Amino acid sequence: MKKITFIILGSLAFLSCGETVYRENNYMFQLPQKDVFVKTSKRPGGRFVIFFAQDSLSLNNSKDSIELRTIDYIQIIVNTSDIYARTSYSTIQSVGCSKYNIEIVPDNFFINHFFENNKRKPPYTFINIDTKEYNIIVNEQIIKRGNIYGE
Repeated sequence: MKKITFIILGSLAFLSCGETVYRENNYMFQLPQKDVFVKTSKRPGGRFVIFFAQDSLSLNNSKDSIELRTIDYIQIIVNTSDIYARTSYSTIQSVGCSKYNIEIVPDNFFINHFFENNKRKPPYTFINIDTKEYNIIVNEQIIKRGNIYGE
């Protein structure tokens, strides 16, 4: 009986030592009529990072980024060299700037400056990202539809 108990406890201890491997979930796209590439990365630890670059090859080394939690929702306006993120829905944890001017703007500035009669003003590209389910919408077009698992 002691031997069986020892084997069961040893097996349970051995099986509990397994390592959970977390993987990043990335998605890359180019903004319409702009030389701006965007890479979104859902990472372990509840982190979500959005990278911006002028070509797809430099996205992996891009310093232009916005990091937030995966439970947030973010709205972003992109011009050729400026990126504006709306603060009302998201808690942005960090911003990295190199080639782009990235600004966090309040609701009233975002709505009054980039929209007219609830329509986006022409030169700007409007990005909506639901980081929890991983849905990405660019200029009212769904380009990535996530699921309840955030994939």
